[in-house]
Amino acid sequence: VGFLLGAFFVTSVLGVGLALYLGLDTAYDNTRNLWIAMTQADLEEAQTAMRRRIDRMQRRNVWVAREVAHGDLDPDDGIIWQNTLAALVTDEHDVTMIGLIKPDGRFTGYLPASNTSITDKATPQEDIIARSLIANGPGQSTTLFPRWNNLINKVVISEMIGLFQNGQYAGSLVQYVSLGDFSRDLKTDPTEAGRTPFILVNKHVIAHPSLPDWQQSHPLEDNDPKDVFAILPRIDELADPVLENMDQWQEFDFDPPTPHSGKNGSQASSLELKGGYYVIITRQFEESAGLPILMGMHFDPSVFTQEWQRLKLATLIGASIMVLAIILAILISHYFTRPLKRFSNATRQLENGVLDDLPVLPGSHIAEFNDASLSFNHLAITLRDRERIGRIFGKFLPTAIAQQLLDSEDDTGNIQPHQCEASILFVDLVGFTTLSERIAPQRIVTI
Repeated sequence: VGFLLGAFFVTSVLGVGLALYLGLDTAYDNTRNLWIAMTQADLEEAQTAMRRRIDRMQRRNVWVAREVAHGDLDPDDGIIWQNTLAALVTDEHDVTMIGLIKPDGRFTGYLPASNTSITDKATPQEDIIARSLIANGPGQSTTLFPRWNNLINKVVISEMIGLFQNGQYAGSLVQYVSLGDFSRDLKTDPTEAGRTPFILVNKHVIAHPSLPDWQQSHPLEDNDPKDVFAILPRIDELADPVLENMDQWQEFDFDPPTPHSGKNGSQASSLELKGGYYVIITRQFEESAGLPILMGMHFDPSVFTQEWQRLKLATLIGASIMVLAIILAILISHYFTRPLKRFSNATRQLENGVLDDLPVLPGSHIAEFNDASLSFNHLAITLRDRERIGRIFGKFLPTAIAQQLLDSEDDTGNIQPHQCEASILFVDLVGFTTLSERIAPQRIVTI
């Protein structure tokens, strides 16, 4: 029983311990993969929303270019042109500004938010880009990433197409979407499930929960910066340790794998810092033909810490149940082994020939143990009676004769005739006859 109990204890500890270890490891991986899959879906959804917005701008550009090429729309007709631009973006709240860069470098546009028109000189960079579209010919819209526009004082992504009328270049239609509109596609709530979203371009931050605070502490000193990066913080300027240590990100595979392969698919990375273990999910914006735009989210270590605490609690509960099971097993084994130990001790005492002090084994609720106790008690009674008979015989017969009678195969009291040498002593008590006549028989027996 002790061996069985020990084997049960060892197998229980090993089995439960292994199950808990594998369960913890699997649960942790599953939790991490669930967060990764959820974030990957969010990034893909954001990219899809950005792509759809660009597609709508491209369709508008192509439609205007076709109308101009067919002579149904004249960019030089100010009123009709302005009304057309306004009508194109009436229900399009994502477009910050739409306008025409004319061949002479002038810009005429429309601001949907304020329902106002604007006329000014185009930025030199945009004028150069607009003129370069002449080589593309009609019907091809180009996406430009990202750029500072001094007319609206915002970082924008633009969609531009060259317009041709009667085979002559008539200017370039351009639509602007601010990066603030693009960042709305990516959830930027800093308290949302312990995830921090970000959008990067050339290691400069386009979108981040801390970006508004940084912009307030770094106001623009010049309304016409030469470079878009002059008004965008670097990854090491937002007090975000994950972005600061971007060079230390370690890519890893996870299950289930990303549904896309190649550079446009989501990528999982990890970062080990003193503050904890970070997981980063990034996705390259597919339409980013110029400057690379990288969307991503990283998980706060508390996400995994909370899950790990929950798993440790489950482990503690499992270990407690295992300990209780072992204690219960010990109690049950003690309940079973106690009558066996009593039976073993009594049997050993019987083997040593000690019959007077043989214990009376108590009954048991277990039928087999109860039958064994009754049988042993009956055996002890029988042996004690036989020993008593032997002692009584010894008072009247020689021990050898008494033993032969007890060892005989029948109860007739006869011993098989045999020849032997014997000594017979006849004894007479002086005055016994007179004594027996004078006192009671009981007294005679005592004497």
